[in-house]
Amino acid sequence: MAEQNIAQILSAFNKIEDKLTDQTKILKQLTAKVNHLEGQNSKLTDLLHQLQHSHTLTQETNPSGRSEFQHKVEQCLTSLESKSKKTLELVKLNSGNVKKRSWP
Repeated sequence: MAEQNIAQILSAFNKIEDKLTDQTKILKQLTAKVNHLEGQNSKLTDLLHQLQHSHTLTQETNPSGRSEFQHKVEQCLTSLESKSKKTLELVKLNSGNVKKRSWP
């Protein structure tokens, strides 16, 4: 009877040891994942600081808050607008002087 109790106790200890080793493996995996996420978090905060820094620099260089690209696009659009106005004026001037025939 005592041998059975000792065997049961040893079996219980072995089960406990197996569960502890499984939990240790899980803890190691979770620690690795946490370290990985902390690394990503630090990278993201660095990128955020860089973006904020570059945003403040662009606001200092361009007080209206527009980026250089937006400024170039606006220049191109105003240039196209002025050219189209000139073209329309020329078309109006040329069409007013020419007499149109009533037949082809």
